[in-house]
Amino acid sequence: MRQFMIFGGAALVVLGAFAGNGIPPASDGASPTSVRVGTYNIRLQRGDTGTPNDWDARKADMVDLIRRLDMHVFGLQEVCPGQADYLTKSLPQYVMSGVHREDGKRKGEASPGLLKGLSPRSANF
Repeated sequence: MRQFMIFGGAALVVLGAFAGNGIPPASDGASPTSVRVGTYNIRLQRGDTGTPNDWDARKADMVDLIRRLDMHVFGLQEVCPGQADYLTKSLPQYVMSGVHREDGKRKGEASPGLLKGLSPRSANF
């Protein structure tokens, strides 16, 4: 719950920054004053081996979905370190901001935010 509140507050800060500086337009030509915000529970990386829910079976579709939705701010849940690494490499237009629950760094799952159009330094809240 604490991370959700932190991410929610961070999202409001980002939205405020966009409102003052202009938002990069979405690829579909949406108004430059609109903000696209979304969330997705990507499910843990472990378990479901050999099924359609296996991370290896669905990770490319997950990246494709995020690209198609073209959100400015996108919250994720149940993100394991390996999934965070894959998403960071596959979605260079986004900066991932958040920490993992067990050690505040990289151990356990996380609920990070993907922020589009920001430098990594500006995403450190």
